[in-house]
Amino acid sequence: MIAIDAIAPDIIMILLVYYALKYGQLYGTFLGSIFGLLFDIISGGILGSAMFAKTISGFIAGYFYNENKIETNISTMFLCLLFL
Repeated sequence: MIAIDAIAPDIIMILLVYYALKYGQLYGTFLGSIFGLLFDIISGGILGSAMFAKTISGFIAGYFYNENKIETNISTMFLCLLFL
């Protein structure tokens, strides 16, 4: 695992932003809720906290979806949204 001073990348968020930019806002929102629920169940934390956060993240990332510029958005917006 790659970590710099105990800061590690969130692989779930990377996948979520990628799929939201590739397939759209509704897909990103739905996938975010599924990923968040699975993460809550596996991690044993408060049920719904990660689900809410990932759902909102998928919704916001999917807002930048444009059918005509899928490849451009994935290459440029992907990094910007991950740091946001």
